[in-house]
Amino acid sequence: MNQITWQGKLRQIRGEVKREWGKFTHNDRNRIEGEFDRMLGQIQQQYGYTRERALNELERYWQDYGKPAQAAVSEKIGIQKRKPLASRLPWLGVAIAVLGVVAYLAKLQWDRQSAIDLSPFEKKRKESIRQENERDRVDEQSWESFPASDPPASW
Repeated sequence: MNQITWQGKLRQIRGEVKREWGKFTHNDRNRIEGEFDRMLGQIQQQYGYTRERALNELERYWQDYGKPAQAAVSEKIGIQKRKPLASRLPWLGVAIAVLGVVAYLAKLQWDRQSAIDLSPFEKKRKESIRQENERDRVDEQSWESFPASDPPASW
């Protein structure tokens, strides 16, 4: 094993350790750097390149295959730039507006109908409640007119 291959193997190990440390500490930067070092070491060990040449090969690979690979992975897992819901479903806003207008008109109709159609029984009940409230108000006023030192005789 020559020196360049040995350096590549050491770089791979260092990259794996760095990647695992990034996972342990939840540090994404360490995980990415570790993965990068591991790939750089793999190229160095496999082909016997120096660090600089391996770095140039890795950069060339990312320029040639990075964007198409990313697009393929994104397509495979279904990650796409999504439009807002309103632009994907323009009829949804119209439907909500129509439902709001219908509900408002139904409420107006209900209020008007209930004001017109009071049955005689309902009118009588409302009048008796009004009279009872009036009696209670008069009783409270008459009770307040008693002097504090002279309680009513019924006590």
